[in-house]
Amino acid sequence: MGLNFANKISASHVDWRKNIMKVRLAAETLSSSTADALEALNCLNVSEFKNVEETIKFIRTIDRLFDFLNTRSPFGKGFKKPLYQNNVEKQKGIILPLIKYLLKLTDVKGIPISSTPRKTFVIG
Repeated sequence: MGLNFANKISASHVDWRKNIMKVRLAAETLSSSTADALEALNCLNVSEFKNVEETIKFIRTIDRLFDFLNTRSPFGKGFKKPLYQNNVEKQKGIILPLIKYLLKLTDVKGIPISSTPRKTFVIG
């Protein structure tokens, strides 16, 4: 069995200083395929990828929020489904827990991210 974990853009080939604030790079990095790869590596007991459950949860949360905020097609399904008057309550039930999760994130000192100078990604 052969596995190849790769994205179109390799982290070693990206000059992050030139690409700061590029949403496309963030969306590719924080995607469900990245979370799937981390889960697979964890299941394969690769020592560098143990205890990645919280990282996977974070990545999936951001991916779902990207999908929700980037809805373009009126035929989207799941997190890509557009917001209509008749599905507002259902969508709120999906999105509000994701927002609450982000608001509960803390830095290494235990201070909520939403209260630090880096709060923009949570509040913005």
